[in-house]
Amino acid sequence: MRHLSFLFLPLFLISCSSAPKRAMQVSDVSAKADERYETAVSELSSGQFEKAYSHLTQAFNYAVSVDASDLLCKICLSGVVYKIDVDVLGEIKAPPEKSFLNSSAEKILSDALVFARRSSDPEVLSSVQKIYEIKLALAKKETRYDEYLSVLDSVEKSISKEIYYTGYVYRTKGDIFVLKGNYKDAEENYLKAANLHTKNRYLSEIGMDWYSVARSRSLSGQKDAALEAVKLALKYDRDAENTPAIALDYMAASRILLKGNPSAKDKEEAFSLALWAAEIYEAGGFTAEAAECRSFAERIK
Repeated sequence: MRHLSFLFLPLFLISCSSAPKRAMQVSDVSAKADERYETAVSELSSGQFEKAYSHLTQAFNYAVSVDASDLLCKICLSGVVYKIDVDVLGEIKAPPEKSFLNSSAEKILSDALVFARRSSDPEVLSSVQKIYEIKLALAKKETRYDEYLSVLDSVEKSISKEIYYTGYVYRTKGDIFVLKGNYKDAEENYLKAANLHTKNRYLSEIGMDWYSVARSRSLSGQKDAALEAVKLALKYDRDAENTPAIALDYMAASRILLKGNPSAKDKEEAFSLALWAAEIYEAGGFTAEAAECRSFAERIK
């Protein structure tokens, strides 16, 4: 029997060596946090702010529970965008539920920098945080435009491998040039963002880039070129099934058609487009926006 036991020993060793290795990292909660974050970013771009609030809050809580500093930084930065988009920059008093989004935009931005410094790539994320610092300053109507452009030039160099955020730098530069009345440089930066986002398939961003191009062209008096840019914005927003962005594109086209000395045909088309924008908004549950579109259409007559 002792001899038989030696025969079985190699089989035992083989079975042990072929067994799957124990995982040295668990990522279940991190995956949930990342999924909620990506969902919230999509909801922010499509104007679904209540859902974005819920999913950003969930993402933040999951990320805190596993000390995921990189993700916490990005969640906070999207939180700043949420605060800007809903136009509630201050602290929310007596909120219905606990959320990091109830803090002021400045506090959330400050927390983002703390998380950036704790992250695996502090230099890059600290640079990214500066973009949102400038976005918040612009939302607060601060006007140190040349200073902001200088900071963004520096940021662009330090985050060159971060494609998504580099596109965001270009778009922010474009916004600043529009505020300065420099529509040529604004369009140039918006086009850079559009090309970068298209090449890297950031579908939800491309429509906004082309909408911004249309705006800069319209402001500089390029009516036909602006309408061409709106058509491209509409194409990508349809591809992304971004309901409020689609409606916004139709409203942009309506407003552009009324620029200068519009013909009777221009007015008729602008009226039709504004009403169609209202239909789209209403179908998506954006009733206040739909009412504004109908009111605008009535003033065209």
